[in-house]
Amino acid sequence: MRGRIWLLLPLLAVFSCVRETTWLPEREGPSAQVFGMDIPEDELVPDVLNVCFDDETVSRLESLTGEDGEVRPDALPGFESVVRMHRLFPDAGKFEARTREAGLHRWYEVYYQPGVSITKAAAGAASFPGVEEVELNPRIEIVGCPEVVEVLSSPARASASSKYPFDDPRLSSQWQYYNNGTAASAVSGCDINVFPVWRTYKTGDPSVIVGVVDGGIDFRHEDLAANMWNNPEKSGDYKYGYNFTNNTFVIHPEDHGTHVAGTIAAVNNNGKGVCGIAGGNAATGEKGVKLMSCQIFDGNRQGSGAAAIKWSADHGAVISQNSWGYTTLTEPPSTLRSAVDYFIAHAGMDENGRQTGPMKGGIVIFAAGNEDASVSGNDYGPIFNVASVGADFRRAYYSNYGSWVDIAAPGGDARKGNQILSTLPGGRYGIMQGTSMACPHVSGVAALIVSQYADSGSLTAENLEKKLLSGVTSISSFNPNYALGAGLVNAYRSIAGSGGKAPQTPSDLTLSVQSNNVRFSVRVPKDVDDGVPTTINLYYSTGAFDRVSPSLMFARFYVEDLNEGDLLEAVVTGLEFEREYYLAAAAVDLAGNISPLTARQTLTTGSNHAPEIVELTAPSLVLKPHESGSMDFRIDEPDGHFYTIELSADSEGIVLDTLVRACPKVKVSGPSTPSGSYRAVLTVTDNYGLSTRKEMQYTVLENHPPTLSGTFPDRIFSSRTGGTEQLDCSLYFSDEDGEQLSYTFSISNETVVNMTAQDGKFFLTPMNYGYSDVTVKGTDVRGESVEQTFRVLVRDGSRTVEMYPNPVRDKLYIRMASQAEVSVSVVSVSGAVWFEGVVPVAPFAPAVVDMSGASPGAYTVYVTLGSESFRQNLMKL
Repeated sequence: MRGRIWLLLPLLAVFSCVRETTWLPEREGPSAQVFGMDIPEDELVPDVLNVCFDDETVSRLESLTGEDGEVRPDALPGFESVVRMHRLFPDAGKFEARTREAGLHRWYEVYYQPGVSITKAAAGAASFPGVEEVELNPRIEIVGCPEVVEVLSSPARASASSKYPFDDPRLSSQWQYYNNGTAASAVSGCDINVFPVWRTYKTGDPSVIVGVVDGGIDFRHEDLAANMWNNPEKSGDYKYGYNFTNNTFVIHPEDHGTHVAGTIAAVNNNGKGVCGIAGGNAATGEKGVKLMSCQIFDGNRQGSGAAAIKWSADHGAVISQNSWGYTTLTEPPSTLRSAVDYFIAHAGMDENGRQTGPMKGGIVIFAAGNEDASVSGNDYGPIFNVASVGADFRRAYYSNYGSWVDIAAPGGDARKGNQILSTLPGGRYGIMQGTSMACPHVSGVAALIVSQYADSGSLTAENLEKKLLSGVTSISSFNPNYALGAGLVNAYRSIAGSGGKAPQTPSDLTLSVQSNNVRFSVRVPKDVDDGVPTTINLYYSTGAFDRVSPSLMFARFYVEDLNEGDLLEAVVTGLEFEREYYLAAAAVDLAGNISPLTARQTLTTGSNHAPEIVELTAPSLVLKPHESGSMDFRIDEPDGHFYTIELSADSEGIVLDTLVRACPKVKVSGPSTPSGSYRAVLTVTDNYGLSTRKEMQYTVLENHPPTLSGTFPDRIFSSRTGGTEQLDCSLYFSDEDGEQLSYTFSISNETVVNMTAQDGKFFLTPMNYGYSDVTVKGTDVRGESVEQTFRVLVRDGSRTVEMYPNPVRDKLYIRMASQAEVSVSVVSVSGAVWFEGVVPVAPFAPAVVDMSGASPGAYTVYVTLGSESFRQNLMKL
């Protein structure tokens, strides 16, 4: 079953090419009338068209092309409105002959002056000599659904075990590789069945190159660096691919492309992060496949996906991974189809048509898209389209579907609590969902298959597709209303095929029911050629059955370390409520051989029950403006269903904390919430839509501004090394709400003193001799404040009287540690008295003697206090 790519803006035939009008969804905003079709202008890259010329015109263009690949349009009649133009698919060097044979050399990107309407540009292009076809240049977008991106730090190193073949610490969270039913809303066995491949076959091969057409890959990531492709013609940071947004070899890592790359080929068994499907085995030295970063998204810039696909074929890729699309649903443009055809025909081949790569020809794999739509229109067979399922075999709520889809793969379903874990730039790991995440699972499995045949070179692209499609796990019974291709990609069956003898029938099947969940137990039978089976499958249907058929739903449970005769116990989830079911078990080996069924049993499922919200604290809060508090709950899900938790509230400053998911906390921040009374509602909804609500009340009281509770006395330090003085904040500031205020300090001379506050204390530290004013402001959470100022003097305590400055130019200051009246005489060296009198002196009000009129020279200052006399020589400038 082959199909068309999703999300494609129309290929508009202008001049000599005529095509059927394709449907476009109605959109608001300006649009362009181009030959009778309304095209939303915001869906088009402005100022550029893709134009295909005939051979004669191409010859003229090539004669006007400079070494930089740019054509001189000013030398061509009728090209006056063109700013610049160049080939969409640049000169391919040794591969130029096959490029020209495919007609790709005839496509040019034609840039117009900014502001030229798309209608005028298209009409102008139609008037160019030798035009065969014109494409409006559609915008492209990634097709992941990163509704939730959870950034995760790397945990400690894990150990490989019989259950997990590699020691990567986050492998146990990658349910898509090994689903034992413990993931949220999971049906056991809904995975790509890759573990037996890792244990039995090659885990990758460096001759297999996957061209990741996407955002840039973080080529320095601890889990990707060893599996990055190296361009033999480049070195340093320029060897990992090509950036088609700016036509350089500089790759800029982005989340989406790095996440996709990790699924394909994160390094396995290296004790770090996650596993990639074809990431090799670091512990044994087996190399993984190589990741070629073909960057078409870089911030707000986009590059040509068609050019990237073609370039990757010329540089050795045999698998083209494409988790992107265009922004309107219709048929693929000619440029993309031509690039796809080129890749399929020439990947893995040299310029002479001889196979040099691990596979003859290539495969182009695309994500089906996330519009929850069945896309109509003309299929384009060569594109291999991938739909998405959650962890329960069922179509993810967003995934596109239809007869054009080829295959399905795990892409995650956030509404059911499961997404895809992979790498993120900067050594991070995180989860995303979307057909973007499903697509690299198929690319990874394809890379594993090619790896098995890399040494022989006997695999063709056609055979690869057959192996992918014939090896699937059937999931049609879980998706009766949706066409999801041949089935769920299955790595082991695609590689190993079938063979051997079926296991014996399991025994002692027992069943019990809780809501729509069935708990069962069964004894593991013997497998004559494998020892024990790989899985026990529980088949179930609302109709009677006596044999295994694709119409049966099933859950697949891994036998793991159990031996023959051991009891396997498990739970099947996701059945319909209050419905009679027929059930039977069978054993299955790695090759897919199925034992005879056990005796069929019947049971009726129960009803659904709403989740319960249990109050651990009162659902009400009264807070002062500076306080914060929480209302704590416990969620009891009587049926064991996955549930979502939502909070709605009347104010800001309230958040839902689900760090412990079963015990959510509703936290209210008084500082972030305006004063007033509010209402909030906590809603818990199971994945079948049944909800429970809990109402809460919370009040944030009115704020009272801070006040002064005392006055700072002026401070005198008798030494600049006298140590720090501690003062109790409450002696000087108070707050009626009991809030611990925040304090700021304004110091007029920061060289003299320093002041800080911590834990309800002020700390005042002298720094140097001198005087400073210190202003202390106390502020509450609402920004209301009060302040006061005091004086600080740091002086030399060994001197009773200080006279400064010396030398003096204008005024002489005389200071003492206490307040007094003193006699002062200023006498020159000749004995003339310049000043004599009695003056008041205080620590913060020194006596002032005006020396501005005195002649320069030496003076002696005499200060008398009672019976004491002090003398100091002075120089007047």
